[in-house]
Amino acid sequence: MKMAVAAQGQGLDAAVDMRFGLAPLFVVVDTESLESEAIPNPALNSAGGAGIQVAQLLARSGVGAVAAGNVGPNAMSALRAAGVRVYASSGATVRETVQAFLRGELVPLDEATVPGHFGMARGGGAGAGGGVGWGGGVGRGGAGPGGGMGRGGAGAGGGMGRPMGGRGGMGPGRGGGRAGGRG
Repeated sequence: MKMAVAAQGQGLDAAVDMRFGLAPLFVVVDTESLESEAIPNPALNSAGGAGIQVAQLLARSGVGAVAAGNVGPNAMSALRAAGVRVYASSGATVRETVQAFLRGELVPLDEATVPGHFGMARGGGAGAGGGVGWGGGVGRGGAGPGGGMGRGGAGAGGGMGRPMGGRGGMGPGRGGGRAGGRG
């Protein structure tokens, strides 16, 4: 049987990834020969539905079982519909997870372990910048006072978003302005 393990790298010694739909790779292992191949997650940067897309890909690849740290409700439904058994990963590496499966030690999952869209980051932010300027001057020649003129600059703003769910969310931020006067 083929078993797919959500992984952070290639090969049997790769670390298990806790996220099913957002794992960078899946190491597919033949449980009889322990031959493996890494399948990149094509839905890694999807705005939504990553778990469903991965479940369909693995089912088309002939996988009969999947192991991951967490599986969301949509991915779980897609895996069940395809007849793929789902297990909670108990090992730190792909090899340990497959060995635990072969010994019958992995816990089968009947329902999702996390809510939908778990692990997706949302970031946003705002920044402000500004500048003011003023100038003054004294006139030349004659007997009267001079006039002055000032220039103010403008600032650029950006911000940092607060990530929700554990990934990403920071952007460059700048604030400030420049000002000068000329008289």
